Amino acid sequence: MTTLASWGGVDSRRRSSLYLVSDSRISGLRSGSREIAGSISDEAQKVFACLNEPHIFGYSGWADYSAIALAELVGVIDGTRFFNPIDSPRRRQAKIQLWLRDRLLRHRGFGPPMPFSIAHGMREGARMQSRFHLWVSDWTPITGWSTKKKYMRGESVLLYSTGSGKTRLRTRNQAWKDSEIGKKSRGVYGAFCEALRSGADPQSKGPPQLVGLFDRGYGQYFGVVYGDQLYLKGRRIENDIPPGIQWFNETFEIVEPHSKRLAKDRQRQPKPRNLSRARKPTSLF
Repeated sequence: MTTLASWGGVDSRRRSSLYLVSDSRISGLRSGSREIAGSISDEAQKVFACLNEPHIFGYSGWADYSAIALAELVGVIDGTRFFNPIDSPRRRQAKIQLWLRDRLLRHRGFGPPMPFSIAHGMREGARMQSRFHLWVSDWTPITGWSTKKKYMRGESVLLYSTGSGKTRLRTRNQAWKDSEIGKKSRGVYGAFCEALRSGADPQSKGPPQLVGLFDRGYGQYFGVVYGDQLYLKGRRIENDIPPGIQWFNETFEIVEPHSKRLAKDRQRQPKPRNLSRARKPTSLF
């Protein structure tokens, strides 16, 4: 399993961003149970961004299909005329859903199929006319496919969370919302990092990995500073730091990757001082 979450960012004027964040572990499970059979990888890519289109994706659950399918899908979208320019957001989601269904029918992976969830975020328009959309498609061997749209809020709050680590995440997210910073993007991301670092869920490990959309441009991969190390797409970056990547630390401050210090002209976002254990969150996700 995993911990996968999404939130929308809101500035002083409008909804301005959409993010997907995940841990980086793939765990093997014993057949017919949720018992962990052993860690396969703590560097597995679980979130994906189109670099020529404003679309982002992430998955939770059965990695044998999901990771391969999403990597292929992003390549198809970026490398072909997958969409018609006049396609509505609903039409684009329908084309993606049809492609994923077809890919699952043709999948010849190892082991029996297991449940999974795929999140798809996109933006239509740009700048002041931009609108963000988020869909979640779930699949199980018994019920098959089901897709729901998650509606954007007028505040920077958690829109969706799933996976074996979602309970811990929701609890810490409530604590950050109840702190002096209130409902902010840095609160959701800070809660995610805190939940991941706690080790409360043994199936959610490795560094966080992050993709997002702003009110212009295409999908973006973001680098993260976690445990004083640099990571991108779940993998540690040691020497050759790729250019053109924005880097965030665990309190969602934008930092310089070489020094790991606050980037020039960026505002400091310290961790709240009054974080508590928080009341039990309402299950709205």
